Amino acid sequence: ETDFDAEGLLTAAVDGVLNTAGHKVYTLHGHSEIVMFEDVEKLLEKSHIEVDYLNLMTDGEIPADCETLIITAPLKDLADDELAKLRAYLAAGGQIIYSLDGSETSLPNLEALCAEYGIQIQPGYAMDSGAYYQNNPFLTFPKFITGTDATGLIASTQMLMMYMSRGMKLSTPVRDTITVTSFLDTTEGGYLMVNNQAVDPAVFSVGAVATEVVGDKLSRLVVFGCNSPLDSGLNGAFGNLDNLDLFVATVTAGFNDVSPISIPAVSLSEPQNSILQSGMLSLTFVIGLPAIILLAGFIHWLRRRRL
Repeated sequence: ETDFDAEGLLTAAVDGVLNTAGHKVYTLHGHSEIVMFEDVEKLLEKSHIEVDYLNLMTDGEIPADCETLIITAPLKDLADDELAKLRAYLAAGGQIIYSLDGSETSLPNLEALCAEYGIQIQPGYAMDSGAYYQNNPFLTFPKFITGTDATGLIASTQMLMMYMSRGMKLSTPVRDTITVTSFLDTTEGGYLMVNNQAVDPAVFSVGAVATEVVGDKLSRLVVFGCNSPLDSGLNGAFGNLDNLDLFVATVTAGFNDVSPISIPAVSLSEPQNSILQSGMLSLTFVIGLPAIILLAGFIHWLRRRRL
């Protein structure tokens, strides 16, 4: 057994009796996307959200019951007709959650869709000299911006980590009815890494959301700079991360009648501490302190030997 899920299943069952609302989301396939791993689907099911799969090339159209379309780290771009369908879907009040794949591969059609909603994907990774894990600036701890529709259910004290995230900047959307905000930023020590060169020091967004009121619906486009919120390897290696909670919150934020209570399974593995930065402090404890103890012991032994 790797986890214990009694509390989450019991809470979901009670909530299912009190709240009969159900929703359906689809994950896009056909572009070498990463398959959403089982823990994410379980968390969504606890919020009474059914997950199905969609391939626009074979299925033709976005189903009428698709309330949110999730695009998980595609390696290949959309075809022009697929882009047109996603534009029409958003313009009709649909919701899309898109996570980039964490590489410098250019996907012009997907980037064009994001740019129309005021999210400009930059050429390079968003590095952060102000908040990173140990000596790896590719593993960053983004600043969490509360008060957005994507983060209303997340506490500012929760631990988030992004690995090899693309940098994003906010721009003017194609329509003045669209509102775009960032909910995950680098610190003031942010910069872009392009072709192994550090350029353009600035604050970059690594998570942004654009919204537009369409009739009685709220159209939403949520963009993550990488797939870390869904990365089973990263979230498994650091059991204290709240990346999954953030992703589920971005999904449930689009449904007014969904309970925010979705308790993840409790891991039975040993927890690990995530130290923001190492540097000289780590060297002091790992090398300096043992060296001082060994030297003190040697001096004490030498003195006793002379006696």
